[in-house]
Amino acid sequence: MLQPYARDAGFADDALAGAALHARVTALAKWTAAHDPLRQSDAEAIVEAAARHPLVEGEAGIGFEAPAFQEMILFIEELPW
Repeated sequence: MLQPYARDAGFADDALAGAALHARVTALAKWTAAHDPLRQSDAEAIVEAAARHPLVEGEAGIGFEAPAFQEMILFIEELPW
């Protein structure tokens, strides 16, 4: 699911695309460790949200704004497709 993000983002440089994907995967790992350590959320919804949700700079570095990210996951879980 993150591959279409990289393709749609239009990165001309593979190094930039790799860094962007790394930032999203790292943010996802941080969020999961802090907010879903038992991995109870729908995995596809989480990855889809990670591909779409904006990254923010916080005290712990780059990540997702937790309440808004959780809200997006719940929204995606409810989609009929």
